[in-house]
Amino acid sequence: MGMQSRRNIIIAGGNFAGLTLARGLCSKHFQVTVVDPGENFEWYPNIHELVSRHKSAARLRHSRRKIVERLGHRFMQAEVTGLECGQQRIMTGQGQSLPFDELALCIGNVSNIDRVPGAREFAQPCSSISEAENISRQLQRLDALNLPERPVVLVGANFVGLELLGEIVRRYRRQWRFRLHVVDALPAIMPGYRGLDAWFREQCSGLVVHWHSGRKVSAVNSANVVLDDGTILDSRLTLWCAGDMPHPLPAALGLAKPGRYIPVHATLQSLAAPRVWVAGDAADFPAALDKQAFHAIAMAGHIAANLRRAPGKPLQDYRPLPTPRLLSFGDTGLILFKYRALAHPSLLAAKEAVYQGNFNLMSLPRQTGEWYNLRDNLKEGLVGMNGMVRRAWSAGTLLHAQQFAAV
Repeated sequence: MGMQSRRNIIIAGGNFAGLTLARGLCSKHFQVTVVDPGENFEWYPNIHELVSRHKSAARLRHSRRKIVERLGHRFMQAEVTGLECGQQRIMTGQGQSLPFDELALCIGNVSNIDRVPGAREFAQPCSSISEAENISRQLQRLDALNLPERPVVLVGANFVGLELLGEIVRRYRRQWRFRLHVVDALPAIMPGYRGLDAWFREQCSGLVVHWHSGRKVSAVNSANVVLDDGTILDSRLTLWCAGDMPHPLPAALGLAKPGRYIPVHATLQSLAAPRVWVAGDAADFPAALDKQAFHAIAMAGHIAANLRRAPGKPLQDYRPLPTPRLLSFGDTGLILFKYRALAHPSLLAAKEAVYQGNFNLMSLPRQTGEWYNLRDNLKEGLVGMNGMVRRAWSAGTLLHAQQFAAV
């Protein structure tokens, strides 16, 4: 295939799925443009560690342009706003019209913060590096105030909320001054596993932490949070981790119903437009999938393989693997399998290894300064993993993980 006959691929979204797909397409055979409104790729699964200062922002961020251009592709910092399927072109917010042979939508989710009155104005989300750093600063200022109570409300005891709570506990446990309320709509924390609810509560024993399970937030105000049963919780800082919702772009493009994900074939092509592929959280796959980075990466790799297939060869269906989920809670890690969950301090080392390997593979160093950055990052990771194993050894739990059977 000559340079003049390269297939023109537009990738909307430059996060896990989008960058993985770009890496899977050789610039000799594909003319690839990655379109994303943000300058930097951020390693979202570890931003909660900014709150406890176990990570720095520089260790969680890559330049999208540098990653994409090193692959021999083009990066465009813009937002996709329109699609003409018949003409096979997209429009951007800057008024550009970009033709494509194939389009991949890797746009992810958006926060559901606008669903509750006052949440956008008065609550602090945790979905980016800047937001996590802001939470860290606000907690530090609140901790330093001379107040009889320092009320904090954390909305959402999902993966994001629990990991954020774990980092708050890790940083402030020794001199705990907060009155922290955890609000979640489910009747128990991770009700799919017996005993995990009690385990999380035990990790916060001795601290002023109140659990409001089975409750929803009806309003957020400057000084309080109102629950659906009328309870009013005083709050000097409200943290919003209440989950995500489908990106509005697919509905605007006519690829999904409002408030829904994009229906796709098992090949990951849109039901409405076969030239449009969907990877990651935006896809409504025929079988239910967790909205997790490992699925986004695997789906993007599968799309790349289908695009590389020779003309006339049948496309392959995506078959998701039963990958376990890793979760951190302060100084302890958890791994969740389909039928069992394990909790153990050394499992933090497993999560750190996943981060170190995948984050550094996103942009391998080429210059001297970049090699120094990689060295420092790996050194920081190894020191951290060594500390995790030492804590497990000193606690006498190195070989004894707590187990929780699935319901």
